[in-house]
Amino acid sequence: MESALIHEMAVLLPCSWFGRHPGARSGEGKSALPAQRHDWLTVKEAADLLRVPVSWLYERTRTNSIPHVKLGKYLRFDQDEPAAWVEEYALRYYNAAGRRRWQTIGPNLHEARKVLAERMWERRHGKFRLDRQPITTKEFATKWNEDYVTVQVRLGRMKESSAESCRSRLRLHVVPFFGQMRLDAIALPHVRDFMKALLAEDLSPKTVLNVMVVLKEMLKQHAVQWGYLDANPAQYAERPRGEEQEMQILTPPEIRRLLDAADEPTRTLILCAVLTGMRRGELLGLRWEDIDLEGHRVFARRALWRGKIVTPKSRR
Repeated sequence: MESALIHEMAVLLPCSWFGRHPGARSGEGKSALPAQRHDWLTVKEAADLLRVPVSWLYERTRTNSIPHVKLGKYLRFDQDEPAAWVEEYALRYYNAAGRRRWQTIGPNLHEARKVLAERMWERRHGKFRLDRQPITTKEFATKWNEDYVTVQVRLGRMKESSAESCRSRLRLHVVPFFGQMRLDAIALPHVRDFMKALLAEDLSPKTVLNVMVVLKEMLKQHAVQWGYLDANPAQYAERPRGEEQEMQILTPPEIRRLLDAADEPTRTLILCAVLTGMRRGELLGLRWEDIDLEGHRVFARRALWRGKIVTPKSRR
């Protein structure tokens, strides 16, 4: 599970604590306390001020990574120094490999707390993605083809012809335009430019729509779900509009002339296509058991596609 990337998230921590503070004083020596008591903080007061556990402070003083002084067995902290330690705030978490990671937020404590709340919400809902690996659109298209399209075909949830159409649209249109661009760099303006580029190729609105369907499915259904994107940049892309061209069909006299000029078995195939509206692959996939002579019906139960027998595109 991607949410397993984090199994612990600490409170906000100052980034200057990542290593020894440049101005840290060694805890080995003893310093005389000033007369002003309010200039010094106890361990608990310093922990409360910085919103960290007392044990965390003790651990850092043992390694001398936090400036402090000793008064016998007691530790004291200059109340003016904690503000200097807070250069930037960060989140600490552990990835799936058990390695500690940091995310730097910035010097604003209010903003850092806000980010912490957002990350905790994302963690609870399985959306935390600090360890996201950069990937180009071309690389993700290859991954999507292998991990989704090919798998769907093997499971029988997608026809091979539909899968080949997806691959063709990726190969001819999506990859040439977005190929070397990082997937997480794609924004809505890029998607609009892509659509304009498709229309500039004099492609029909239907073809442009089919390409956009593949792009949106790849980004929304999988790039987002698999954790490569937080949102689908093509979500609000406008649907291409255009007048559908009327299909050109043969007139009855033209059909008669075509049938007169055709030889068998081509003549029977043409006549069957004219009378039933069946597709070419469905016609070539017909068997005798698909013919109901008494009921004057023909059943399209299979189709021939690239030398293979497949299920028809539609069962209607």
